[in-house]
Amino acid sequence: MKDLNKILSGNILVQTRNNILTVRQPDAATRYLADFFSEQVYEDAFKNNIYLQEELEELIIENGWWTQDQEDELKQIPKDIEQMKLDYFNSFLRDNVKDLIKKGIRKKEDRFEDLTKEKYRFFNYTCESLKSQAYTMYILEHCTFYENGDKISLEDISIHALYGKYNAEMLDDKDIREISKSPNWRMIWNAGKDSREIFPLPACDLTDMQKSLISWTRMYDSVYESMETPSDSIIEDDYAIDGWFTVQRRKRDDDRKESEGNKMPESAEVFVPVSNKKEAQRVHDMNTQQGKHVIKSRMKDLEEQGSLEEGQFSHVKQDLAMKANRQMFDRYKK
Repeated sequence: MKDLNKILSGNILVQTRNNILTVRQPDAATRYLADFFSEQVYEDAFKNNIYLQEELEELIIENGWWTQDQEDELKQIPKDIEQMKLDYFNSFLRDNVKDLIKKGIRKKEDRFEDLTKEKYRFFNYTCESLKSQAYTMYILEHCTFYENGDKISLEDISIHALYGKYNAEMLDDKDIREISKSPNWRMIWNAGKDSREIFPLPACDLTDMQKSLISWTRMYDSVYESMETPSDSIIEDDYAIDGWFTVQRRKRDDDRKESEGNKMPESAEVFVPVSNKKEAQRVHDMNTQQGKHVIKSRMKDLEEQGSLEEGQFSHVKQDLAMKANRQMFDRYKK
């Protein structure tokens, strides 16, 4: 309940040697002033030739501090994890396979974290980073109070020390996701029926943790309300439910593509002229998963065997064999 109450309160408690300090959620006027102040910090940094993040992205590769292979791997890992979670969901009842996939996912997650730390250790002093730090420090200076209600004095604690302690008290997204599934929170949420009854504030005044909790809760609400609601054991398993979401999203994508395809002439293949790679990719993406599988199969056949007649492609042979089997089955059925 401690972490849930932290979110519900909208405050962050910071322990110092002599005091317990309370960081309150800033109002819109304070956030606006923080934006104004941090923009000035950004402009001053830019005038003093501090790197922009985009410039530093190029610099670290040029100097060999970061490689293009590492960058490509960093971008690929989330895609790999999504597919592995889908495999995990599809293998949920096969414990030995499921456990093996889970180990693979965790290994990928650890690798992603290591690569992220490796890359972004260079980015603490970009214009964007200094702006973000300035914004938070302004909020802390003007929204932190002693137990008696007085605003803090920076003579008692440095703003940098307060900044570190404040960040250490923040809950990460994984923690908030767990809270969104907890019985204590679900009871409060279901009793309230509406986020405005639980957090009597405009949405713009909610804390980041409160907004994250509402977002995760509504996501799980959508699972329970789905026509294809999975079992409780899948809902409670983050990897499995993420895989379920991927299945649902791909179904919607395929339905949308099929709907768009119905507007075209009925044919096994529709040729659409394009003028560049971007347009070619858009046309390719219009295919369903089955369509993409056929394209991949045809390309493989061409690479291995060269020029082929239509009836020599593997997927065509497979389709013909299935039709023949179906016809034979229908004859015996009669």
